[in-house]
Amino acid sequence: MVRCRQNQNALKTKSILVHAGAGALGQALISIGLALDYEVFTTVSDSTKKRFLKKLFPNLKEQNIGSSRDTTFADMVLCATNHRGCNIVINCLRGELRNASLRCSAGWTLDISEYDSQESSSFGMGHLTADRSYVTVNVSHLLMTQNSNKLKMLHSSLSEGISRGYVRPLSRVKYGPSEVSRAFRLLATRQHRGRILLKLDEFPPSNKLRVQCKPDACYVLFCGQDIFGVQLASRLIDRGARNLYLHYNTPPGYLSYKMQEWKKLGVKVQMSSEKINSQAKVHKLINDAACLGCVDGIIVDATNACGSETEEIRSTIHNLDIVSRKLFQSLRYFTLVTDDNSLGLGICLTRQNDGYPVTVVNIGHLKEDLDTHNFPSSRLYVEATEAALCSGDNSVVAFPSSSQQSLLQQLCAITDVDVTRISDENTTLGELGVVNEKTSFVSNYLRVHYGITLNEEDVLSLTFQRIKEMEDAIVAPGYSTKKGLEAFYSYVDPDELLATSEMVLMPTLTSSATARDDEFDVTVTSLCIVPGLEGHHGRFRALCERLKLPALVLQPGLDKLDETIQQTAQRYASSLLRKSAIKNNFYILGYETGIFVALELTAILEEHDMTGTLFLLGGSPNDVSNEIEYQLQGFKTDQLQEAVARHMFKIMAREHFKEVENAFSKRTLWNDRVDAGVRTLLGHVSHSAQYARAQIEAACARLVYARRYGGPAAPLRSRLVLLRSPLTARSAPPEWQRLSRGGVTEHNLLAPLPHAAMDMRCATIINKYLDDEILDQFNKKNLCETYLLSADTYMSFVTDLN
Repeated sequence: MVRCRQNQNALKTKSILVHAGAGALGQALISIGLALDYEVFTTVSDSTKKRFLKKLFPNLKEQNIGSSRDTTFADMVLCATNHRGCNIVINCLRGELRNASLRCSAGWTLDISEYDSQESSSFGMGHLTADRSYVTVNVSHLLMTQNSNKLKMLHSSLSEGISRGYVRPLSRVKYGPSEVSRAFRLLATRQHRGRILLKLDEFPPSNKLRVQCKPDACYVLFCGQDIFGVQLASRLIDRGARNLYLHYNTPPGYLSYKMQEWKKLGVKVQMSSEKINSQAKVHKLINDAACLGCVDGIIVDATNACGSETEEIRSTIHNLDIVSRKLFQSLRYFTLVTDDNSLGLGICLTRQNDGYPVTVVNIGHLKEDLDTHNFPSSRLYVEATEAALCSGDNSVVAFPSSSQQSLLQQLCAITDVDVTRISDENTTLGELGVVNEKTSFVSNYLRVHYGITLNEEDVLSLTFQRIKEMEDAIVAPGYSTKKGLEAFYSYVDPDELLATSEMVLMPTLTSSATARDDEFDVTVTSLCIVPGLEGHHGRFRALCERLKLPALVLQPGLDKLDETIQQTAQRYASSLLRKSAIKNNFYILGYETGIFVALELTAILEEHDMTGTLFLLGGSPNDVSNEIEYQLQGFKTDQLQEAVARHMFKIMAREHFKEVENAFSKRTLWNDRVDAGVRTLLGHVSHSAQYARAQIEAACARLVYARRYGGPAAPLRSRLVLLRSPLTARSAPPEWQRLSRGGVTEHNLLAPLPHAAMDMRCATIINKYLDDEILDQFNKKNLCETYLLSADTYMSFVTDLN
């Protein structure tokens, strides 16, 4: 509005493009633009909003209302302005629609869209030629106190607008307290017009009990290693506490920031990290806390304690009990939060019998459930602790809620689909009438709550069978059980080019997810990953995202069917040495049967006077060989090839597998059977028939050569680190002298072999063995993503004018 007022006398022809005209801001801008004699162009998402705008603004030309669904609005604007464009463009679009909006600008483009911090989009510098400007605007910043001049100008403009009648109340819809979820669902689908208001003046009081903290008292928190202590401190501050004393053995890095934020709220915070292994030291700490105010509560976080830490905490609790009885007779809270019931049982009984306050909160069951489902736990721990303090009970056990909906039920609730209407599992969300506006809500829900990345354009094609498969893929308690060939082959990449690339760069903490092969820096030490029978990089994405060095996966490809384990290792070594992608103090990780190749690859590099660190992910070579034989014990030798083909067809065909299996079974000869199955696949998958056949043949060949491997010829000089999974078929203790001269360091994982790469401790263990130089480079590295200015240029021509 201020920009319109500044330009109204300086321009002969005045025009403005406002996107999302039916929204609250869009209505306000249209009203102002029309009042200041601007030619107003706007966009809406459907015809009903267009009719709404025509009724609300009779002076708005119908031919100036375009669609925000595609780029046709740009043709409308440029045609109406004789290709000059608009003086002012108010943009809230993204991607290609934003670029089309920039083409409509002849002066200022004010971008009010809120971008995701992880979004990557291109911005052509050509949009800033011809004296055009692009500015991002956060409207809420105008209301900050330091913008006093702008606030005065805004106040003056509002007063003038109200007096002249073009600043007026917006269209709106109201919802009561019981319809909050409905209001937010409408907001997420973007089907509203104007504002959505919540009428909360009749909101019923909450029945939830809350801890009442005294502002003049002090609360002492003994915190563990995670963020639970910080969140509990924040909760106490929300409940009125203004004096806190925190004790951390190892304070987290963000604690200083949180303390600064708390001090801005008028909270006095002190922190100590000294050892309190005696009663005298505990007595001194409590006296220091009493300088802030009379101690009203002592809370001890004893979760995640193990080994010697358990005895230290037990001793600290005993000393706190003695000191608090002597110094503070009016202490209201003496609380122990633990996941081990035996840790607080004695103190609970003693203080209860003596008439002193005590509350032991056991979150063991809650922790097991939350860890299993990978949900954020600290917030719920705080909820459980507060509920225990308000209960008045001496011993409280927290259990997870038993009323959990399936993923299918959750998505049906979001999209307003009746679950009872589902008769065919191959029915898609689009066929059930789910509107486009809800696709972003489903995509965001899956990403935030389950870590599943799904493009918005793919939501409507989701079948209910696919939703169930996604739910099964979410790791269940103890990880999902995979048997037979499913333990080794689970995915076929539809991207033929990426699946057959010999070297695939992986996104890590130091390298971008969009990095290309020509961006690979050979001067930097990288982790070389050798996959197993599946031979694909996708299994290692979660592992690599937490690594502090670049990583690349060496894929075996589909055209080397007669290649032994040793020949594959020789090919990898030649490629790495030729590209200078490997050097002394290297890091190699072998997974499953990739352990065999990694051992041979390390031996070849040692022949070139190099040594490094080799990670064996899954188990020893004997462990992996025995696991393969165990999983394949149900197949006879002459049936194994056919079983592999059927399994690969099942992965590729998915819901069309029965049709492919029928065609496969009707033939007698092997080549004829594979050809029949591949031909039936056509039309059901995006990749070619040659690629499907190559996947089947490569799977069979890798399995054959992996079963023939007999182990390395000689012990290695490099350091070996074993990340052992709990295997179904446990082999005899490995003879490490056959593998390494220096022995092997072992780490036990919880994830079984098919899920070993998903175990979150893998990346932590790998980072632990990195050189100090690599870790120092990581700490100093600028972690902002980089990109190529010429990413779309494949060939350039130079003309010699001489």
